[in-house]
Amino acid sequence: SILGQALPLDHAVLAGSVYFLIGVIAPAGQVGVREVGTAALLGRLLPGVNFEPVLVVVALISVAELLTLVVAGAAGLAWLRPDRAMRLRRQSAAINPPAPNESA
Repeated sequence: SILGQALPLDHAVLAGSVYFLIGVIAPAGQVGVREVGTAALLGRLLPGVNFEPVLVVVALISVAELLTLVVAGAAGLAWLRPDRAMRLRRQSAAINPPAPNESA
């Protein structure tokens, strides 16, 4: 049960598969395509499933995915430390300035 919505295992597998496949097919940057597509298909394919509650559940899953990506991205950025690479590049340019262009 998610947000008060009972979802049997076979319906959950179908919902997850539809959500994943729509995400693969849909172009990147289209907010809501996976959510509305999954809710609409489940509302039509599965008896007794209402569109609005399924849309809320699928939107909750998308928000959880977004939060996970933001946290993981921030952790990756902290681990990579791009400020060190920029600092090293500036120090290297100060020590070894580029040669003047002699072809002119």
